Amino acid sequence: MSSKLFEKLLQSSKALVDSPTQSETPQLERELSQIASESLLLKNRLNTDQGLNATAHYFLAQSGANTQEVCETLNTIDTRVTFQPLEKLPTNDVESYLKQVQKEIVIATVQETNRNTRENVLELLEDSLQRNWRDSRRKILEDWDYEQEDKKFGRKVQGKDQQVQSFKKQMISFSTVIKELNKSRLLSENTPIIKKFKSLAQLTSCDKMQERSMLDSWDIASSLTNESRENGPQFNVSLYGGADTTVKKNRRLIESSRGWLENEFMSYVKDTLNKKAVEAKVGGSPSLKHRMQAFMTSVFSKNSIWIDEKLEIQKNMPIWLYTYLLIRSGHHDLALNFVNENTVFFNDSPSFPTYLKEYFSSPVKLVSDQHRKEILEQYQRMVYGNIPSDPYKILLYKIIGRCELESKNIPVVIKTTEDYLWLELMLIRESVNLERYSFEIYRLTHFQNKISNAGPAHFDPNGTNPWFYFKILLLSLQFEKAIDYLYKSEKFRLEAVHFGIALAYYGLPCIPKEPLEHTLELLVTEVDGSVSLNFSRLISQFVRLFVTDASDDTLQYLYLITLYPTEDMTILCREYIINYIVRCDKYKQIIGYIDNKQGTVQPGSIEQYKPLIGIDRHNGDIYKKAILYPIAQKFQHAGKYKDAVSAYELGGKYTDALKVLNTEIDYALDRPSDPKGQGLLQQHRVDESLIEFCNTVLRNYENNVHIDCDQKVLDTHKTLLKFLQACIQYEQGQYEQTVEIIKSTYILPDNTDFTNVQSAAMRFDNHTEYTIRKHISDILVMTMESYHKLWQKYSVYNANIHTGYQENIAKIKGEASAILQFVSLIKFEIPADIVVKLNKNELLAKNVLF
Repeated sequence: MSSKLFEKLLQSSKALVDSPTQSETPQLERELSQIASESLLLKNRLNTDQGLNATAHYFLAQSGANTQEVCETLNTIDTRVTFQPLEKLPTNDVESYLKQVQKEIVIATVQETNRNTRENVLELLEDSLQRNWRDSRRKILEDWDYEQEDKKFGRKVQGKDQQVQSFKKQMISFSTVIKELNKSRLLSENTPIIKKFKSLAQLTSCDKMQERSMLDSWDIASSLTNESRENGPQFNVSLYGGADTTVKKNRRLIESSRGWLENEFMSYVKDTLNKKAVEAKVGGSPSLKHRMQAFMTSVFSKNSIWIDEKLEIQKNMPIWLYTYLLIRSGHHDLALNFVNENTVFFNDSPSFPTYLKEYFSSPVKLVSDQHRKEILEQYQRMVYGNIPSDPYKILLYKIIGRCELESKNIPVVIKTTEDYLWLELMLIRESVNLERYSFEIYRLTHFQNKISNAGPAHFDPNGTNPWFYFKILLLSLQFEKAIDYLYKSEKFRLEAVHFGIALAYYGLPCIPKEPLEHTLELLVTEVDGSVSLNFSRLISQFVRLFVTDASDDTLQYLYLITLYPTEDMTILCREYIINYIVRCDKYKQIIGYIDNKQGTVQPGSIEQYKPLIGIDRHNGDIYKKAILYPIAQKFQHAGKYKDAVSAYELGGKYTDALKVLNTEIDYALDRPSDPKGQGLLQQHRVDESLIEFCNTVLRNYENNVHIDCDQKVLDTHKTLLKFLQACIQYEQGQYEQTVEIIKSTYILPDNTDFTNVQSAAMRFDNHTEYTIRKHISDILVMTMESYHKLWQKYSVYNANIHTGYQENIAKIKGEASAILQFVSLIKFEIPADIVVKLNKNELLAKNVLF
């Protein structure tokens, strides 16, 4: 029904719209006032009773409308502010916006700063804790390790037996060389340290095989450092450089190591010819070619027949063997000339002269990729083919083409350890990404790993000659492992240390990148797998175990730590020197002392060696901060207060010297007394010695105008000294002296005048150091008990007869009363048991008096 109604209304509305603009009915024209009045009349005529509402509800219900729900919804609408104008919020207030943003930024910044500060503080505390723990752990473990080393390897250097005397003689000889070395360092002059150490090899007790290997080791070191040559040492102190620097250094060392092996082989040739002079028939002074042919004939042939049937012979000349021997002895030019002059001998291998020439012409001893490919093909045919080939030809092709670098098969003609080492060194190529393929890479580290994996048992099965494996480690350029290995042998520990010193002088062994983090291990393995020698540990342990008599010798060895002049090594050197000086009884000979009679400073032996520990001779401030003051602090921590004062005075820190004495007196005052009296005499002697020393220091300061120290510290010292003197007098029963000494400090009031008591209390609270105030409780008890003892003394006499006693009693009563008033006024918290004692003494005094 409702739908039909709305359809009618729609049709009616369309009819109205479609009606012509001009209607026959005239239009009514009314003014606004008329419209308003008529609208009011219509409103008044409108009946709003329930009947009308009911009709409306009925009408709407017929159309399907829910009138109740509509009414509830309309009643909830608040139309009071529906047509009220809204106040627009300002959206262009830039100033307020900026203030708000600034406020937010400031708050965020403060919060971020607080968070960062808190995190930084916690991080710093954690780092400080870890650093202190590492330092403490390092020192504890180092002391423990030294003790274990003393038990395990410690050698007695005292006695009269032959072994001890021989060792002392050896030590004196080495120490003399070390002194000469340090003097040369001061003058920036080179010294042939290896040559000097080698001259002392005769003092080492060993058999012939060990002696031979030991002398070879010194020669190897000389060859590696180029010390014996006219142009001087080839290396100096160089630490961690870039890849190019490392490559250049390794190349020079490999060349030197291989050169020593070649010279050693040439010496073997000469010795062989000398032994077989009759067979070789070399003659007077033949050429090197002729001598090599004679050697080849005498060793590789028998009865004019070559021993090895596989040798390729041309005109009774094993061409490949002869070429190899010339190369093996280091005569590359002769080998190349021989091949070029006799190319007809090499018709079966026509390309070999070209390969050899290219090989020796290359600065890095490499042939082209094409030639290397050809050499590799020919090498594989010779090795794995069915036709036997000359073994020395195979070996030469292997060397020139660098074939089968990782193969574990050693050529059959390589029969000695020296030949094997020489071959490996010939195959090594040190470069920075020079190879195109991985199978072409064969570095020094690969060779060193082979030697290390084989171990000493492979080269010295019986374990009777540690020098032999040491020599192999040197030739393989494993200086760190070589020193560590020889150092483990107690018999040759002295030589191992001096070998380490000689190599360190030329900067060959690597030291740890963080020396301060590694003080226990002698051989340190870095994160990247490389090894380094803890040189500072080597020196310090050696000094502790063997250098026990002469202080100057000890310092001379400790100065060597700065052969590696890094900041960390300098710190370690100074630390070891400081620790040694603190343990040394004759330390004044080292750091110097003040001659009080002449008023001058007498320098110590360390003065001239300051440059070796990173201190300029004319910069006294650095020397004081780096050496003197740490020594004084360690003396103080060790309880050697006299030595600490002496060190501070030598550095001109007289105030710190007084602080040391104040701390010592403070300890003495805190020391509990023995209730049974046991050890009391010894304690008095210690305290009296301290008092006597303090008085001597005070007189010296007062008599020397140039001595300047803090007046407050000086006053504190005088007061503490009087407290200690009063304690001794009290324990000895000298109560009158006790009271007088305490009164002379002017800490306590001396009469009952309230103004005086109040002034003393204010002076105590505002101007008295805590070191004094912390002992006030004991001083008060001691004073009151002294008064009580004096009361007892005076009260046994008749006060009426002894007028003087009566006056003393009255005076004591007044002073005791003033002290109680003083206690009630000071802000310093007096323990309750002390207050009880003070009141008890006062009550006892009153009972005695009255």
